[in-house]
Amino acid sequence: QSSIMNGLIQTGRLDRMVEQVAIDGAAAYSPVEFLTELRNGVWEEVPKSGVNIDIYRRNLQRTYLDIMDNRLNGNTEPSAEVRSLLKGELRAVGEAVDNALRTGGTRDESTTRHLRDVIDEISTILDPRAMRTRTPPAAVGGRGGGVGPGGR
Repeated sequence: QSSIMNGLIQTGRLDRMVEQVAIDGAAAYSPVEFLTELRNGVWEEVPKSGVNIDIYRRNLQRTYLDIMDNRLNGNTEPSAEVRSLLKGELRAVGEAVDNALRTGGTRDESTTRHLRDVIDEISTILDPRAMRTRTPPAAVGGRGGGVGPGGR
């Protein structure tokens, strides 16, 4: 699941899709269409009232969140366009999950806890104040790259 999801949500792929839309206009498969279809597939149980999410699907959904977090907050900062696309997707997931928790009917406790955790995770991913450090690729393993006493 993780390797496939990693391959699908590559910032380079999304940047190329943005460029293709600029060239071909409405005829191109837009990154918004792509990300919406991916979101709808990964989170398909959420809007269905009373549907429990099994452990395999919960793991897929966690993988989705982890990869989105890595793309937004990892070592390589995405382009402004990709950043806005990914943040929009996380907000859409958050709204759907929030709505499901308020109106979704009876779900098992594992599903309810998972959905509450999803809300917390999305808040953390989108929070610019969360403690994160981007390490420039050139600085990794370079002079002064280690953290020790008196470090950062």
